[in-house]
Amino acid sequence: GQHALVIGLLLSGLGVLLCVGLIVFDRKRTAADEPDSPRPARLWGTRSEATPYRWRSPATVSTVAATVVGALVIAPVWGLICGGCAFVACFVIRRPRLLGYASVAIVAVMAAVMVRRVTSEHPFANAGWPGYFEDLHRPGMAVIVLLFASAIATGRPRLVGVVAPPVPTTGDSQP
Repeated sequence: GQHALVIGLLLSGLGVLLCVGLIVFDRKRTAADEPDSPRPARLWGTRSEATPYRWRSPATVSTVAATVVGALVIAPVWGLICGGCAFVACFVIRRPRLLGYASVAIVAVMAAVMVRRVTSEHPFANAGWPGYFEDLHRPGMAVIVLLFASAIATGRPRLVGVVAPPVPTTGDSQP
């Protein structure tokens, strides 16, 4: 039984390292585009498509998803906690990647708590061993919900109705 547990822990550790590596070494990062020239903001009328306060914006979808999934998977109170975290990250701070970073921080705290409990209490390795960490189950599920909400919010925005700028010509037009 211990051999299977060690293999499972090693695979889990490798999975966490792979996830952290994917966060750190994001291959889709490109050089920043040239900044657009400033233009005045519309004070009234229709909202622009860049605002996060639309019903179908990634920020709104991820906040609603974090609330609903958290309430269904964990508990209703935890759904409100996850939804509140997603709201603050997506709407107040406007940095949805903070949900992913917060998830990594929560995992680090949970790992520190587990290591502290094992080194101080020396629990006997039997079928009741996971009972020492039962109170960490709901924060662990919240990590999964926050990662899900971060993945939704940081998705590529859809360009609706955007027209490509005209290509400049040299003056003489040849067919």
